[in-house]
Amino acid sequence: MDKKAKTIIPVAIISILLLLIIIPYIVYGIFVAVDNNREITGEDILKSIEKNRNISIPRDGKIEYGYESPDRWFGEGERYVYITFENEPTEFLKDFEKNGSDEFEKNFDELMKSIEGEIAVKSVIDWSGEYVFKSVGDSLNIVYFPKVKKMYVLEVIF
Repeated sequence: MDKKAKTIIPVAIISILLLLIIIPYIVYGIFVAVDNNREITGEDILKSIEKNRNISIPRDGKIEYGYESPDRWFGEGERYVYITFENEPTEFLKDFEKNGSDEFEKNFDELMKSIEGEIAVKSVIDWSGEYVFKSVGDSLNIVYFPKVKKMYVLEVIF
C-alpha cells in the first residue's frame, strides 16, 4: 500500500464514524422542531398520559385546559390537564382514595411548582373542597372534586 492509501483509510473511517454520531442528533433535532411547531391539544396530552401509564381516563368530560412542557432529550417533562364533567365518572373513581390527604396535596403542589409559571390561573387547584385522589407511581397524580365535578391530572416525568 502506498502512503496516500494509508492516510485515506483512517480519514474515511473517522469521517464515517463522525457521521454516524452526528446524524442521529440532526434527525432528532428536526423531529423536535417539527413536533414543537404543531398545536398540542388537551386530548393529545391525555393520550400521552394514557400511553405512558396504561390508564384510561374518561372521555365524557370537557377538557378545559391542557399544558405539556416542550420535549426534552430523554422524554422528561410535565403534562397537566383540567377536565370538567356533567356526570360523575363513577366507574373510573372506584379505586380512588376517599379522604383528603395533606401528603397528597403537598406532593401535588410540589410537582406543580415546575409549571406554575406556565399554566393559566383558572387551572390552579383550590384544596378547600372535598376530593378523591389517586397516585400512579410517584409521578402521576389525579384529583377529582365531586361537588364541582372537576378533575385535574398531573404527570411529571423526571
